Amino acid sequence: MPNQQKPKKQQHKRHKVSIIMTVYNAEATIGRAVKSILKQDTSDLSIEFILVNDASADSSIVVAERLISEKPDNSYISYKSIELEENMGCGYARAAGIEAASGDYFMFLDADDYYINDDFVYRALFTLIENEADIVEYGVRVRDLNGRLKNSVVKESFGIENNTKQVLISLYKENAIKFNVWNKIYTKDVVNSYSYSKEREFEDVRTIPQWLRRAHKVVIVSSVEVNYSAHKSSIVNTDRSKSRLGTVKAIVETLDTIKDIDVIKAMYERAMVDISAVMDGKTSLDEDFEEMSTYNEMFLTRIFGQNHGYTNNQ
Repeated sequence: MPNQQKPKKQQHKRHKVSIIMTVYNAEATIGRAVKSILKQDTSDLSIEFILVNDASADSSIVVAERLISEKPDNSYISYKSIELEENMGCGYARAAGIEAASGDYFMFLDADDYYINDDFVYRALFTLIENEADIVEYGVRVRDLNGRLKNSVVKESFGIENNTKQVLISLYKENAIKFNVWNKIYTKDVVNSYSYSKEREFEDVRTIPQWLRRAHKVVIVSSVEVNYSAHKSSIVNTDRSKSRLGTVKAIVETLDTIKDIDVIKAMYERAMVDISAVMDGKTSLDEDFEEMSTYNEMFLTRIFGQNHGYTNNQ
């Protein structure tokens, strides 16, 4: 079982964690998100808070910077802002934040989410360091549009070294690791190993598998640390079937870069479990049914219909 004990305070060079928050018209929720960063325990670490404004048209940045201006001068939390001239989407904004970051470790937080515990960053960082991992994932508390709460977390913490194909297949099939960027901490090396997707939708699905296959050790912890509240206008809440279909489409597109059929199959099969639920009762006359058929045909054709040089022996 991975070491998750909170370490004793030590006197040495402070580790720097870059936390990247992308913002687009989030004035109703950003205050809570920013506060959850500003109140983090900075014993033995410093936080570089990078806020990327994706051309918001409301007062999101005013709210955030007012809170930031009130933090103590001796705080080990620094602030850096990036202004995008036009709305480019979360993927592009996160990539801009990564490029501007100077930390040795990375975390991400959306403006409508927040960290539940004040010592989360501290514990996450030292869990990563003491286990010599590249990625540590935590559980999520999901709040739906009706205010109902549900925890999404593994039953028991575990660590995985040397991410072989079979290990990755197991992680995906068992849904043990999520395609979310914001419930994890990463080393700088693994984040820089593959450029974050600049796509406007499902950018995490196009990025997380790439970082996972480049990580030599991954730890998954059975504690819930991030409160996730999907925006009312997000595709997850406005059209659940489109959300699942978008995930499948992103997985199909990873064939060009992952190039391991068995791993892609595991990712695809896991997504299909969710798809079957949202497609229940639909017929070939439904637009979603036709779209699902198109993605499925793309997937089967690219794996079985053409020889792209992919191998099952990697």
